[in-house]
Amino acid sequence: MYLIQITKPIELLLFLESDPRQDGFDGEVKEGVTLEDRLSNDFPDGGTMPTHYLGISRDNNNEYRVFGSVNDCYGAGFRHIPSNFTSHFASYAEFLSRAGQ
Repeated sequence: MYLIQITKPIELLLFLESDPRQDGFDGEVKEGVTLEDRLSNDFPDGGTMPTHYLGISRDNNNEYRVFGSVNDCYGAGFRHIPSNFTSHFASYAEFLSRAGQ
C-alpha cells in the first residue's frame, strides 16, 4: 500500500492500493505501508459517522491504524497523527475521479 499527502484544497492523507506515480502524482510517496481500519464502516445506516483517529505505530513507521479515541490509540502503542485522512482508494485516479478533478 502507498501513502501520499494532498495539501489542496484541504490537507489529506490518502492510502492507495496502486502506485500513485502511475497516475501522474509527482509528490512524495511512502511505500509499503499498512492500514488497519475496522471502524470506518462501523456505524448504523443513516447514523452519523463517528470521529476516528489515525495512529502510527511507535515500533513500525509503516503501520497505521484507525482508532475510536486518542486514548485507544496511545494504549495500543500508537502515536496519534492529528490530520484529516481518508481510508483508502484503489488508485490515485479513483480518488481524483471521486473528488471531481
